[in-house]
Amino acid sequence: DKEEWLNTASSLFESGRYAKAQALAEKHLASSPVDAWSMIGRTACALGNAEKANEALNKVNERTTRGDIVYYCVGKGFAYSIASGALSKRNK
Repeated sequence: DKEEWLNTASSLFESGRYAKAQALAEKHLASSPVDAWSMIGRTACALGNAEKANEALNKVNERTTRGDIVYYCVGKGFAYSIASGALSKRNK
């Protein structure tokens, strides 16, 4: 059930258990790819994984979902290049 896994993943995400939320989302890529990739993208940024975050961005064509991923990741200290459409870690 889509809502059930998404609610569980969201609760894990909100409580800072990003790896568990990401693993749960990965199990649901086939059944609900947009929601799964959105969760994977945001958890990747929370975990500092630019490569995985960019993979999620590349898999999502839905503009609002892409925007949600970018917005969250920029808030976590990533930079977003409009030219390349890619996230990268900011140099500190």
